[in-house]
Amino acid sequence: MGGNFTIWCWHQLLDMSIQLYKAGDGNYLTYTDPAGSEAEFPITSARRDHGGSYTCRYSNRTDPPAYSEPSDPVQIIVADPSLPRPSISLSLTSVTASGAGATIRCQGQRRDVRFFLHKAGDLNLQRQMDPAGDGAEFLIPTVGRQHGGSYSCSYRPRSEPFVSSQPSDTVQLVVAEPSYPKPSISISPRWGVSLGGAVTVRCWGQRQDMRFMLNKEGRHFPPVDSDGFEAEFSSSNVRREYGGSYSCSYHSRSEPFTMSYPSDPMELVVRDPSLPRPNISLSPTGVTAPGANVTIWCQGPRRDMRFFLHKAGDLNLQRQMDPAGDVAEFLIPTVGQQHRGSYSCSYRPQSEPFVSSQPSDTVQLVVAEPSYPKPSIFLSPSGGVSLGEAVAIWCKGQHQGVRFVLNKEGRHFPPVDSDGLGAVFPISNVSREDGGSYNCSYHSQSEPFTVLDPSDPVELVVRDPGLSRPSISLSPAGVTALGADVTIQCQGQRQDVRFFLHKAGDLNPQRHMDPAGAGAKFRIPTVGQQHRGSYSCSYRPLSKPFISSLLLLLAGQVEQGVGSPGGVIPMGGNVTIRCRHQRLGIRFLLYKDGDGNYTNFTDPAGSEAEFPITSARREHGGSYACRYSNRKGNTGYSEPSDPVQIIVAGANIIIRCQGQRWEVRFFLHKAGDLNPQRHMDPAGAEAEFRIPTMGRQHGGSYSCSYQPRSEPFVSSQPTALLDFTDTNIVRLALSAVVLLVLGLILADAYYSCPWGGCDTRASKCPLVVGSADEGIRRTWFVSPPLTACLFVTPEGSYPKPSISVSPGGVIPLGGNVTIRCCHQRLGLRFLLYKDGDGNYTNFTDPAGSEAEFPITRARRDHGGSYTCRYSKRTDPPDYSEPSDPVQIIVADSSLSRPNISLSPNEVIDPGANVTIRCQGQCQDVRFFLHKAGDLNPQRHMDPAGARAEFRIPSVDRQHGGSYSCSYRPRSEPFVSSQPSDTVELVVAGRTNPTQPGAAPAPTRPGSPRPGPPPRQDYPPFAILRLSLAAGVLLALVVILAEAAYSWRRTPHLLTPQRPGGEQGWQPEGQMEAPAWELQPPPIPARSLGTETAGHTHVWGQGAVIRPAAPSISVSPPHSPPLPQPPQMRSMHHPACSPHLIPAPTPPPQI
Repeated sequence: MGGNFTIWCWHQLLDMSIQLYKAGDGNYLTYTDPAGSEAEFPITSARRDHGGSYTCRYSNRTDPPAYSEPSDPVQIIVADPSLPRPSISLSLTSVTASGAGATIRCQGQRRDVRFFLHKAGDLNLQRQMDPAGDGAEFLIPTVGRQHGGSYSCSYRPRSEPFVSSQPSDTVQLVVAEPSYPKPSISISPRWGVSLGGAVTVRCWGQRQDMRFMLNKEGRHFPPVDSDGFEAEFSSSNVRREYGGSYSCSYHSRSEPFTMSYPSDPMELVVRDPSLPRPNISLSPTGVTAPGANVTIWCQGPRRDMRFFLHKAGDLNLQRQMDPAGDVAEFLIPTVGQQHRGSYSCSYRPQSEPFVSSQPSDTVQLVVAEPSYPKPSIFLSPSGGVSLGEAVAIWCKGQHQGVRFVLNKEGRHFPPVDSDGLGAVFPISNVSREDGGSYNCSYHSQSEPFTVLDPSDPVELVVRDPGLSRPSISLSPAGVTALGADVTIQCQGQRQDVRFFLHKAGDLNPQRHMDPAGAGAKFRIPTVGQQHRGSYSCSYRPLSKPFISSLLLLLAGQVEQGVGSPGGVIPMGGNVTIRCRHQRLGIRFLLYKDGDGNYTNFTDPAGSEAEFPITSARREHGGSYACRYSNRKGNTGYSEPSDPVQIIVAGANIIIRCQGQRWEVRFFLHKAGDLNPQRHMDPAGAEAEFRIPTMGRQHGGSYSCSYQPRSEPFVSSQPTALLDFTDTNIVRLALSAVVLLVLGLILADAYYSCPWGGCDTRASKCPLVVGSADEGIRRTWFVSPPLTACLFVTPEGSYPKPSISVSPGGVIPLGGNVTIRCCHQRLGLRFLLYKDGDGNYTNFTDPAGSEAEFPITRARRDHGGSYTCRYSKRTDPPDYSEPSDPVQIIVADSSLSRPNISLSPNEVIDPGANVTIRCQGQCQDVRFFLHKAGDLNPQRHMDPAGARAEFRIPSVDRQHGGSYSCSYRPRSEPFVSSQPSDTVELVVAGRTNPTQPGAAPAPTRPGSPRPGPPPRQDYPPFAILRLSLAAGVLLALVVILAEAAYSWRRTPHLLTPQRPGGEQGWQPEGQMEAPAWELQPPPIPARSLGTETAGHTHVWGQGAVIRPAAPSISVSPPHSPPLPQPPQMRSMHHPACSPHLIPAPTPPPQI
């Protein structure tokens, strides 16, 4: 209604009058005299009365008019939107087989109407029906291919036969084509999708280039053309109404209503997170024997639900059950290997059969395999761990290539594939919930639910610092005689606890006791050698059996392993920790105090292991120990070695001073330091003096003393002073002359050395001293006029090796590269280092003097700067200096290639300015300019944007050549793009280097050309100088040895009484000085030198000076001051300050 339409009439004669008639009207409606043989009768804004049957006729324009026969009628049907649209349905909702019957039903809302059935594209007369009621059924008794199509229906009131309703929706009558095989269907995810999630329905057939239809009752999906044999229907925001049964079919794109039979149906289940998850349990738990009965319980929150049992990986139909209550029991009567697996359950309300709860947690049905031996389990550390620390749970079996499972009641751990015969389960941040009893089992990686019986349990005890530490005491104290009766008492502050007694290194079960009060007594009735050791105790609340107090240690004797010397190293320096013992075929583990687990391990070929630390940082400082264990089988660990200290220059140092009384003030003294002494008033009998950032200026000899606060001018004795006698002055003067001669000889040899390692530009030379020889007392005095340099290689006297990369330049991702290191000696070990790694990355023992380190299938992280060094294979291994670095650049093809251009781009006259532009697609990169055949370092630029301009201001003939560019992200400086295309810089008059006889491309002036390394020849005069220097050095050693011997057997000033009757000089009226004990600190015997105010200070190893039971008393009044020894006065020189450097004691074994 309201639309426009036109009625056309035409004939074959001209100059005729054409009239329009409407059935029911007595006369024509209108007429027209067209110029031709055709007439148009337009009707605008159609109304209900415009509907009807129309005809036309024509006549001549003269009288009397003669009329033609009327035309065939046409009907004008006016659609009235006020009439409700009918609904349409098809009796067969999917594909209809040929020969079957089909019924199309049209349903209206009023009676006394006539229904019409329309088929899209069919020009034949419409089928119509006058039903008795408000609906009509159109029957197609035998469906054929010609019936396929899209149908709709409408109706007209019988009182207004030319007024119609709007047409209904359409239904598709699809006729099956028997030659098309049935397709397949799948839904991902398989077992349902959550509300709001994404789902994909995949359909595939056996014909290409078909159009797939997805079928679901009550919902229409647009068809999808196949990509090959399949098509996907995806939905990104799933709603509840998406749940249901789906099938799919396909048809040729040219015959949309001749289709294959539909696929088998597939259910889409929508998971509603608002439905509570069910609970699941398994009975019996643990490993199930074959043939036993198992029941899986699933409990939901309500009744009227259907429960489903799911088995992971099982594509068969799920088991389901409609229980009377809220619990379903799924019985597996006789368990076999086919039943093993991971089970979960879910439920669906019976009113919404395609809406499901989220699945429950999983339970594991594990079926025992008697052919697998039981594994073993242990903890590291084994004695418990504090809150927040780390612990490792080790499981070991007797089969390789298996998967280990860690079991703890109430907790699930992901499985771990074995590394050899065992696996590690680390817990990095221990909480209270981690305490408990653990066991482990293992299974084949291909059969995850066929396992052996679990290991014996092991307990993880968590130490809670919030629980006050108990106190421990030993009765009788001191050294205990064999056979004596000893009681160890552990006292806490609360009751209802269980006390445990620990013995260091004892792997047997701990003794424990549940006392009635807050203390426990552990009695050892007859002490034997097996009882000696270090004991501690702890307690656990009875309500929390795996939460423990901290340990309190009772000192004892522990047999410890063997270690290697440590010391002070500069920031960025190198140090090696060596561990050794007397057994072969074992594994070494290195521990750092404060770390919850070992920091490194190695399986050496012999009985010694090396743990190198390169480019030392602050965090490398600390106390280290090592232990060893067997490499295979269930075994324990050795006792840890004695600790060694690694002190990094610039790290924090604490000097502790311990007295025997409280309410005193401690003073820290540094020998030769005239600044005011540091002091501290501690709360107890101990003071800690902290040096927050250690530097060279802090080196020296320290001692401490204390003064009672009530008598601030009464002090304990500090360390005894060392004196200089007349004889020593003569010896030291002679030593200085010998040392000066030795320095001149070495200086002359150094400045004429043939190896090219001398630098004559330095006017002032530091004294660089390496590791001091063990057991030799050294004192160095260097005066300002001495300019000769003595260089001692820190880790040996080997020249640095050479290093190369093949192929050089940039390598692609996945490519291969080899790093070669070589030197001039045989039988040495090569070590490869990568800048930024704390340790060496690889080592090898080549048969010759060259080693190869291949890198296959290069990755981005292989890019970097590499060096190598070598050492002896025997003990102690001296190390060479590191080689010069080489760089490996990895080309990543995912980085877009840059563009390059040249301005100007014609032949360039010499002296002109040239700009080479390199354009990339991203910022924060560094651009590199490459010239073909040029071995000099590449020019690079860090532009602010994505383009770099390389300017050549005055072009000369050597600038001509082929240029390209690349870039590297600044965050990954060793990852590069592929190079750009090349541009040619042609300089007028330059010879083409590609033509025969052309000269090679010149390099930048002053740059080194590749060639063989210079031969190291040692002429006779250099050998003579070195021999003379060795003789002078031997004389110096003899002088110093004689001085040391005389020092030991001669009484000295200010020396306190020593055991054996030696008596030092004591000023009259002074109290006898207590004996002092000199103990070498745990730092290396490596000296550091500083140069200040025109003279050189050489700092040696200091000594920690500890009084043996110091006592304080008041000296008589007017005591004469201690005279300064004249030898000390005679040694003071305006240009230097003497320092006596005590000899280091022999180093420990780590």
